[in-house]
Amino acid sequence: MSLYAVALRAIQAPTLAAAPVLTAAGKPADETATFLRANPGFLGRRLPLADARALAEAAAAAGFPVIIAAEAGLPVFPPAVFPEKIEIADDGFYASAAGSRLFIPYASVTVIAAAVYEGPVEPATLSALKAGLFSRLYALAGRPLPPSPAPESETRLLADIIGGPGPLRLRLRPEDLDFSPLGKELSPSSEANFRKLLGEVAARSFTAAGSACLAALLAGRPLGPLRYGGAEACDEALTRLLLAAAA
Repeated sequence: MSLYAVALRAIQAPTLAAAPVLTAAGKPADETATFLRANPGFLGRRLPLADARALAEAAAAAGFPVIIAAEAGLPVFPPAVFPEKIEIADDGFYASAAGSRLFIPYASVTVIAAAVYEGPVEPATLSALKAGLFSRLYALAGRPLPPSPAPESETRLLADIIGGPGPLRLRLRPEDLDFSPLGKELSPSSEANFRKLLGEVAARSFTAAGSACLAALLAGRPLGPLRYGGAEACDEALTRLLLAAAA
């Protein structure tokens, strides 16, 4: 049986914008928020067609036009590239990745999506070594490990730019980027540098669709309300953005 997704048509829909539609349908508020942060831009996933149509009608009645799309027909990402440096030029920008320097014309950019999400704090190397050592010691003693505390999380930023030959998907993370091309505008804040860099690209990519998080980041607005549930949710949001941009 074919299954369907129900996606918001609005390109820059905030993460929890359509929460009232799901709560009115009887979904608890906490479950609604969890679902929308894990599936940004979607009101339903893997639904039978009749259920998808009923949800779409409820959303439209509440003022949220939607798209019904077969799960098997959702957009597929282009090949991913992870740049270490972006250099702005007149007609496009250069992305340096894995020893290659790619030129991406601004006219070829179709999507610029920023995302903010919750991710686990990466342990320092020494902490990781200690954890492994304790595991081996307890195993040798024939004793179970004591309960581990819940992993800490932190808010992270990333962005996807789709364009160039192919096209390509450039995935940018502030912690992985060399911002030295910003020159005199370089800031001690990686978030400020990330904002400046994305702003330079977005200002020249006139036909690109942008995410709600991108608009908030460039405007300096709080990003907390737009937070996604994890790194996987960033891909879900990008899928929905590609779907909405093509509709």
